Amino acid sequence: MNIKSVSDFKENVLLAPLTTFKIGGPARYFAEVASESDLLSSFDVAKNMNLPVFVLGGGSNVLIADSGFSGLVVRNRTIGMEIIKEEQFGGQGVALRVFSGESLARLVSFALQNSFSGLEWAAGIPGTVGGAVRGNAGAFGRSASDLILEVEAYDMSVGKKIVLSSQDCDFRYRQSIFKRDPNLIILSVKINLEVGDKKTIQSKMIENVKIRAKSEHGIKNSAGCFFKNIEWSGVDKEKLKNILPEIETVENKYKLPAGFLIEKAGLSGKFEGNAKIHSGHCNYIINENSAKADDVKKLSDLCKKIVAEKYGIDLEPEVQLVGF
Repeated sequence: MNIKSVSDFKENVLLAPLTTFKIGGPARYFAEVASESDLLSSFDVAKNMNLPVFVLGGGSNVLIADSGFSGLVVRNRTIGMEIIKEEQFGGQGVALRVFSGESLARLVSFALQNSFSGLEWAAGIPGTVGGAVRGNAGAFGRSASDLILEVEAYDMSVGKKIVLSSQDCDFRYRQSIFKRDPNLIILSVKINLEVGDKKTIQSKMIENVKIRAKSEHGIKNSAGCFFKNIEWSGVDKEKLKNILPEIETVENKYKLPAGFLIEKAGLSGKFEGNAKIHSGHCNYIINENSAKADDVKKLSDLCKKIVAEKYGIDLEPEVQLVGF
């Protein structure tokens, strides 16, 4: 593909099949790109037309409005990864450069094949590397930011590439500068891994996949956990214990689970249209049968309202809302 003008874009492409939610209306314009040059060219064309841009990766952490997206949706398929000479980064472990459209699953597999440790937590997580960096994905007490050396990005506001250190990226829990500034599009990322024992790495990955599979049993057509878990530092435990004594059962968790609060608020199995709060893991909203984005949004709003009223805690979406 060689993008030069708007005529190189497809029009009115339905986005629902490209997301794990299987929900969402059409993109006014759409391009699927496999090279960095086409990725950047598509941004330039959109800028000249004053079109908003949304970059779609694996579609696993997004809810697209029923009306779709009125600008350009770019499906990022820029893939590839390479081992960088260790001395470039102080000789500690091994450094990899990974393109943003690469799947997280392939990166995890590559790490295992080469006996690189540091990505065990990511085994079984869907989506792309760019999406994982943007949302600072994580599990089992680890996150993407633990590994990142630097990120190459494209700043659409000025039309040029920039390189950001890990500190520049301002990573926080499920948050980054890329999430706060839609003009910054991740192109590639350099990460640091340790050389380890292949059997030990594989054993830990298998263990993590089993834990994930157990917690997600029976869940399909969802966007993953809908809300961020809550950092304990922002919780008045003693006050919450007076309202919810059962909080003691999750005190050993890395974060206060949002699903636990939603369940205790009595919302397990709650329906809105054909969208449902999963009864086994209440931080998942699932598309039961051709649910609408508005159904999901209403359920998420209900969760926020009831949890705030009962426990004084504000739930913050982890899923990206597009077109609302």
